[in-house]
Amino acid sequence: MTGPTAVGGCPSSAEVVIRVGNTPLPVGLTSFTAAWKGRAAELRWATAFETDNSHFVVERSLDGSTFRAVGRVAGAGTTNGATTNYRFDDPTPVPAGASLLYYRLRQVDFSGADVLSGVRALTVSGPTAALAAVVVPNPTTGSATIRFVSATTAPVRLEVFNVLGRRVLLKVVAAKDGQMEIPLPEAASWKAGVYHVALSQNQQRQVVRLVRR
Repeated sequence: MTGPTAVGGCPSSAEVVIRVGNTPLPVGLTSFTAAWKGRAAELRWATAFETDNSHFVVERSLDGSTFRAVGRVAGAGTTNGATTNYRFDDPTPVPAGASLLYYRLRQVDFSGADVLSGVRALTVSGPTAALAAVVVPNPTTGSATIRFVSATTAPVRLEVFNVLGRRVLLKVVAAKDGQMEIPLPEAASWKAGVYHVALSQNQQRQVVRLVRR
């Protein structure tokens, strides 16, 4: 595991008063770190003061340039100079083969104004959520397909549960390394509603939501 790296000239130990143009936003960011903890990224940051701070959006990138939101953390509003500590554990699956992740914070105040922090990079070590499963189309009015990434040839167990927790489908499928798809023609006969598709392979498990209309 490698410790957090500051990218973009914002060392984690520096105090930053975030500004837009000549107007300071009401957040003093004193630290922002990212570290790999077993199976997920752990982000921590602290502010020296906040005024009308609504929330932070946590954004992640696999290449350091294209970011997408992976979570939201409520701000403390107004702290009158008191230090506030934050923590966010990223539950988003990491694609197989990914070795480096990039994170940044988007601070949003109650007026809607927002600004970005510096970027932190971390090295992924140990097991990752390699399945990275998605269901398409979703919502569906008929059949569907689950797409995922297999990092091994171990069999894949697929289960589908309705909102009552009752299993409506079970499949065990032979796997191969790389991208895979499992058709779900059975979905065409299911009643409209929300279903949960559970995919398991060795110690990996992911549950995705499927909406049947």
